[in-house]
Amino acid sequence: MSQAAFFFGTLPMPAVADDARRTIYEINLPRCSVQGFDIKSNVGPLGNHFHQKKWEQFHILEGGGTLYTQTVDKDNNATGPLEQKQVMANGECHIINAFTAHAFVLEPGTKMLCYSSEPFNPDDKDMHPFKVA
Repeated sequence: MSQAAFFFGTLPMPAVADDARRTIYEINLPRCSVQGFDIKSNVGPLGNHFHQKKWEQFHILEGGGTLYTQTVDKDNNATGPLEQKQVMANGECHIINAFTAHAFVLEPGTKMLCYSSEPFNPDDKDMHPFKVA
Protein backbone atom coordinates (compact mmCIF):
# COMPACT_ATOMS: atom_id res chain seq x y z
CA MET A 1 0.00 0.00 0.00
CA SER A 2 1.04 3.58 -0.53
CA GLN A 3 2.60 6.03 1.91
CA ALA A 4 0.42 7.93 4.35
CA ALA A 5 -1.45 10.65 2.46
CA PHE A 6 -3.68 11.74 5.31
CA PHE A 7 -2.78 13.09 8.73
CA PHE A 8 -4.80 13.53 11.91
CA GLY A 9 -3.05 16.52 13.39
CA THR A 10 0.57 15.46 13.09
CA LEU A 11 -0.19 11.71 13.23
CA PRO A 12 0.13 9.97 9.86
CA MET A 13 -2.81 7.70 9.04
CA PRO A 14 -1.60 4.43 7.48
CA ALA A 15 -3.30 2.92 4.46
CA VAL A 16 -5.56 0.05 5.58
CA ALA A 17 -7.36 -0.81 2.31
CA ASP A 18 -6.48 -0.22 -1.31
CA ASP A 19 -8.19 -1.22 -4.56
CA ALA A 20 -8.92 0.24 -8.00
CA ARG A 21 -11.63 2.51 -6.56
CA ARG A 22 -9.96 4.06 -3.52
CA THR A 23 -7.35 3.97 -0.80
CA ILE A 24 -8.56 4.16 2.80
CA TYR A 25 -6.30 5.53 5.54
CA GLU A 26 -7.25 5.07 9.18
CA ILE A 27 -6.22 5.79 12.72
CA ASN A 28 -8.04 4.30 15.70
CA LEU A 29 -8.19 6.37 18.84
CA PRO A 30 -9.43 5.14 22.24
CA ARG A 31 -13.04 6.26 21.70
CA CYS A 32 -13.34 6.99 17.95
CA SER A 33 -11.62 6.58 14.61
CA VAL A 34 -10.69 8.80 11.69
CA GLN A 35 -10.54 7.67 8.07
CA GLY A 36 -9.21 9.39 4.97
CA PHE A 37 -10.42 8.37 1.51
CA ASP A 38 -8.45 9.00 -1.68
CA ILE A 39 -10.77 8.28 -4.64
CA LYS A 40 -9.03 6.82 -7.71
CA SER A 41 -11.91 6.04 -10.07
CA ASN A 42 -15.67 6.26 -10.35
CA VAL A 43 -16.29 2.57 -11.10
CA GLY A 44 -19.20 2.50 -8.68
CA PRO A 45 -20.58 3.59 -5.36
CA LEU A 46 -18.63 3.40 -2.12
CA GLY A 47 -20.52 2.34 0.98
CA ASN A 48 -23.96 0.85 0.43
CA HIS A 49 -24.18 -0.07 4.11
CA PHE A 50 -25.40 1.21 7.45
CA HIS A 51 -24.24 1.04 11.04
CA GLN A 52 -26.34 0.10 14.05
CA LYS A 53 -24.02 1.48 16.72
CA LYS A 54 -22.05 4.39 15.35
CA TRP A 55 -22.55 7.64 13.49
CA GLU A 56 -20.12 9.14 10.99
CA GLN A 57 -19.26 12.69 9.97
CA PHE A 58 -17.91 13.21 6.44
CA HIS A 59 -16.02 16.18 5.02
CA ILE A 60 -15.13 16.50 1.32
CA LEU A 61 -11.66 18.07 1.20
CA GLU A 62 -11.21 18.08 -2.59
CA GLY A 63 -13.48 17.13 -5.49
CA GLY A 64 -17.07 16.05 -4.98
CA GLY A 65 -19.88 13.81 -6.12
CA THR A 66 -23.20 12.51 -4.85
CA LEU A 67 -24.26 11.18 -1.44
CA TYR A 68 -27.23 8.78 -1.24
CA THR A 69 -28.96 8.08 2.10
CA GLN A 70 -32.01 6.21 3.36
CA THR A 71 -33.08 5.41 6.91
CA VAL A 72 -33.54 1.74 7.74
CA ASP A 73 -34.61 -0.41 10.70
CA LYS A 74 -32.74 -3.21 12.48
CA ASP A 75 -34.29 -5.75 10.09
CA ASN A 76 -32.86 -4.03 6.97
CA ASN A 77 -36.17 -2.49 5.90
CA ALA A 78 -36.28 1.02 4.47
CA THR A 79 -38.14 3.41 6.78
CA GLY A 80 -37.67 6.65 4.88
CA PRO A 81 -37.30 7.99 1.37
CA LEU A 82 -34.12 7.63 -0.68
CA GLU A 83 -32.37 10.99 -0.62
CA GLN A 84 -29.69 12.26 -2.97
CA LYS A 85 -27.41 15.25 -2.37
CA GLN A 86 -24.55 16.80 -4.31
CA VAL A 87 -21.44 17.07 -2.13
CA MET A 88 -18.50 19.33 -2.85
CA ALA A 89 -15.36 20.56 -1.12
CA ASN A 90 -16.96 23.71 0.25
CA GLY A 91 -16.83 23.17 4.00
CA GLU A 92 -20.05 21.17 4.26
CA CYS A 93 -20.30 18.50 6.92
CA HIS A 94 -22.42 15.42 6.28
CA ILE A 95 -23.50 13.56 9.42
CA ILE A 96 -24.72 10.00 8.91
CA ASN A 97 -26.60 8.71 11.94
CA ALA A 98 -26.90 5.07 12.97
CA PHE A 99 -29.53 3.21 10.93
CA THR A 100 -28.95 5.46 7.89
CA ALA A 101 -27.78 3.53 4.84
CA HIS A 102 -25.32 5.55 2.81
CA ALA A 103 -23.26 5.45 -0.37
CA PHE A 104 -21.06 7.95 -2.18
CA VAL A 105 -20.46 8.23 -5.91
CA LEU A 106 -17.39 10.46 -6.04
CA GLU A 107 -15.27 11.97 -8.79
CA PRO A 108 -11.74 10.60 -9.25
CA GLY A 109 -9.30 12.73 -7.27
CA THR A 110 -11.79 13.39 -4.47
CA LYS A 111 -10.35 13.39 -0.96
CA MET A 112 -12.74 12.82 1.93
CA LEU A 113 -12.28 12.70 5.71
CA CYS A 114 -14.56 10.72 8.03
CA TYR A 115 -14.86 10.84 11.81
CA SER A 116 -16.50 7.73 13.30
CA SER A 117 -18.02 7.77 16.76
CA GLU A 118 -16.38 4.43 17.64
CA PRO A 119 -12.99 2.89 16.87
CA PHE A 120 -12.95 0.32 14.08
CA ASN A 121 -13.23 -3.20 15.53
CA PRO A 122 -12.31 -5.99 13.07
CA ASP A 123 -14.25 -8.46 15.24
CA ASP A 124 -17.43 -6.35 15.09
CA LYS A 125 -17.32 -4.19 11.97
CA ASP A 126 -20.90 -2.89 12.49
CA MET A 127 -21.33 -2.68 8.70
CA HIS A 128 -24.62 -4.00 7.39
CA PRO A 129 -25.15 -4.13 3.61
CA PHE A 130 -27.97 -2.05 2.20
CA LYS A 131 -27.99 -0.84 -1.40
CA VAL A 132 -28.93 2.81 -1.88
CA ALA A 133 -26.92 3.56 -5.04
